[in-house]
Parts: sequence; structure tokens; C-alpha cells
Amino acid sequence: MPAFLYTASDSRLYDQYDLHQRITDVFPTGTVKGGPQIAAVSWEGDAIDALTILRPGARVANYKQRIAIDEFEVFDEPVTTEELAQALDEHLDYARFSRSILAAVGTRSQLTEKAADALRATLEHLRPGASSVWEELEHLAKGGLAALWTNDAEPIVAYERDAVGLALGAAGFTRSEQLRGWRGDAETPFLSGLQELRVTEDAIIDYDAGVFGDWEPISEHLVGIVQFGQGDRRLTVVNANRTDVEKNLGVDLLYYSHNYEAYVLVQYKRLRKGKETWEFRPSQDRNFERELQRMREIAEPGEDDGDPDEHRLGENFCFVKFCKPSTSATAKTAKGELSGGMYLPLDYLDKLLATDRLKGTRGGVTVRYDRVGRWMTNGDFEALVRNAWVGSRGLSTNDVTKVVRRSLDAKHSIVMAAAKTPAAPAA
Repeated sequence: MPAFLYTASDSRLYDQYDLHQRITDVFPTGTVKGGPQIAAVSWEGDAIDALTILRPGARVANYKQRIAIDEFEVFDEPVTTEELAQALDEHLDYARFSRSILAAVGTRSQLTEKAADALRATLEHLRPGASSVWEELEHLAKGGLAALWTNDAEPIVAYERDAVGLALGAAGFTRSEQLRGWRGDAETPFLSGLQELRVTEDAIIDYDAGVFGDWEPISEHLVGIVQFGQGDRRLTVVNANRTDVEKNLGVDLLYYSHNYEAYVLVQYKRLRKGKETWEFRPSQDRNFERELQRMREIAEPGEDDGDPDEHRLGENFCFVKFCKPSTSATAKTAKGELSGGMYLPLDYLDKLLATDRLKGTRGGVTVRYDRVGRWMTNGDFEALVRNAWVGSRGLSTNDVTKVVRRSLDAKHSIVMAAAKTPAAPAA
């Protein structure tokens, strides 16, 4: 596979990476030869700072092509051009590529397969482990993403994965970096596949004592505990259920922000492809009304009725995420994307259910994008949760225990996440 040397000399490009861990740029048509490939990125043109995947896109104007660069693997210590030149020149087989490789650093240039092989071997010599990173990225660039599960019957672990991913995003983590190491399967809880991050039960209880209520009634049902850390940012995630994962009827996420002392509860429901669009039919889910009532009993909604158009976010902290399925064909381990779908506040959903807005011509109730009027996307909801624009202000320990036990009683797998993030800088 060929490779590309890319220099992001414009500070706006680095800002893209800093904010999104992704860069989009425009090249003259023909600059990139072939499809997705490895890219060695330089920020200043005097060193190789990271290995990534470069993905050519569609034409955006005459003789212009959009490209995307993602999956950044940053060197702890950049490889300087001086180091690179010396190592290339010292190797008989690679010395003939030294001029072309060094000339490409500081520009945007395509490397031949042989030059790319020389660069890869030299980087491995200078930074042991670089070749393994290169191999993994090459595998991803070829489309060899490993499926999370091997069938399309979307297991409960798919929703557990989404709940963990949502908690990571709300806590300010980059999901793809944190979830890439998952090595689980559809028949075991999602957290069990994050072996490197697993911690002991004592550690979580010591750290988050009281946050999730009384541990004693649920301790025997804990099936996974992990901790994510990055600088001053910390996220502890606990998974509990009473049955084997494949026998669970649903998934709930209980997210807690230490910074704001706020809880958010999310229940997952699956959208299915109807004749016209994605939809959820309560009549096909005998547990739906019972599960909504379970949430109503611990929610703090405003008015119980009223016009959905006049609904505003208030004290309610319960939400339903109607998810598009994340099947073996679409869910990949290397990506941290959440399942597509829409978030609806529980009290807003109740208002919709009390009107005729969700009813079709034959009177059946169907939750669809074109009927709910408004909804929150993954990005919308993450931002609201991250900054505690939604969330309960005063749940007691007994209230939290009640939430957790009711989820378990409903045969739901419950994912509990507690985040502590750096305080916002003073103005």
C-alpha cells in the first residue's frame, strides 16, 4: 500500500485536529494516488508527529478533491528530519529513498510503496512499536474493520456499547481512542471486553461511595467495572444486571456529573425500518408502557399535559433514545460513533403520546422523525449532559438505589457512569 506525507502548516488544520481529532482539507485532483492509505503527519515540516489514515473524497470544484485524515496515532516524541535522514542513510536498502522522503516532509507528497516500506521500517527502528501501529492503520485503511458482533440480531451489548460511548463523550473523552481496545463479543457484557481498564469492586466503591446509592443490594449483580483517565479527567463506569446479557430486555444509562452533582437517566429503544422510514411501534413492545411508568415514578417532570410545541427543558432528567440498529455491518471496533437516532425527554414524549401526533391513518401510534416534531441528536444531547443543562439536582441516595433496582427488576442491564472533569476556566 502506498503512503502519503502530509504537513499541516496552517494552524487552522491543527485546530481541527485539536477539537475533533480529524482534519478535512482540499487537494488538487490527482495529488493522492489510490484510495485510503497511511499518512505520516507533520505539524511544522521538521518532524513526523503522527501516523494516521488519509481518505480521499469527492471532488468539490474543478480540479479539487476533498480529503479526510483521521485515526491519529501520535508519537510520544516526534521523529525529527535529522533522525530520519541519519537512519535512512545508514541503511543500504533505504538510502536511495532518503532524498524523496525528506523532500516530502514539509510538503504534501505521495510516496511509492517501496518508499513507504522504507519509511515504515525506519520509523520502527527509531520508535519501536511504530510498525505495529502502521499495520493496524493499514488494516483499517483497507476496510478491514472488525465487526463488533457476527450477526444482525443486534444484541444487548450494542446498547451497552452506546451507553458507554455516550458517557465518554459527555465526559469529554475521545470515544475512538478509548474503545479501540475492545475485545469482547455479543454474549458477554460490553465492559468485560475492556480488559486493560478493568478495576476492582473496592476501587469503585471507595471512589464513588454514595453516588450510585446503596451498593449492598446490587453488589452481587455487578458484571463489569472500568475506569477511564486522561489528565484531570476521570470516568468510572459500572455495569450491573441480573441475568445473562443475551436475556436482558433493555439497557439504561445512569450518568452522574461530580462537577454539577447532576444525574441523567437514558433508556434505549430500537427503531426499525418501516415501509417509509425508521419507526418505533409501542404496540410491538409489550414492556414499553411499563418501562415508561417506571421512569415517571422517579422523574421530576413539569406539567403532565400541554402542547408539545410549548414544551421546554425543565427539571426532568429522564430521556428515551430511539436508536437505529447498530448491526455487524455498521458497528466497528475502531470507530467510536454512537448509534444514530433521536433523544426525547420523557415528559415531552408523554405529551406526544397524549395527542394524536404519533397516530397514523389507522390510529396506530408510531414514533417517527416526521411525527415527533423535535428531537435531540447525539451531539445535541452530549453537549447538554456535559454541561449539566439537563439533569437532576437533588436525588438522594435512596432515590438512586431505587432507580438502579428498578432497572434490574425490569430485566435491564444498567450502565452507571460517574464523571469528574476539569473545571471550566474563569472568564
